[in-house]
Amino acid sequence: MFGRNRRNPSTPATPAEDSVGVGALVIVGSGSADSGWVGEPTGVVIAPGDNEMAGYPGLAPGGPISWLIAFDEPAYRVGNAVPFDEATVASRDVSLLPTDT
Repeated sequence: MFGRNRRNPSTPATPAEDSVGVGALVIVGSGSADSGWVGEPTGVVIAPGDNEMAGYPGLAPGGPISWLIAFDEPAYRVGNAVPFDEATVASRDVSLLPTDT
């Protein structure tokens, strides 16, 4: 009566899947030879990146195409001797840093 809905009891919340977002500790490249980065630099996501002109197959619609990452240590691109403290990285090359639990 008056706004109570007894037929649909609230369901317990399901735990959210781990996903990349602002504040996430990430690894760049994670085994992908075509990522363009030397090694597998790690860092933290500090903002969504800018949209790129070309789309990528298999990318979820509405999601960010890239992330702005601040690296723990200077990171290098393949064929470039200039170190990066932060960079915009395509989301396909970013994955969560594994945690030891």
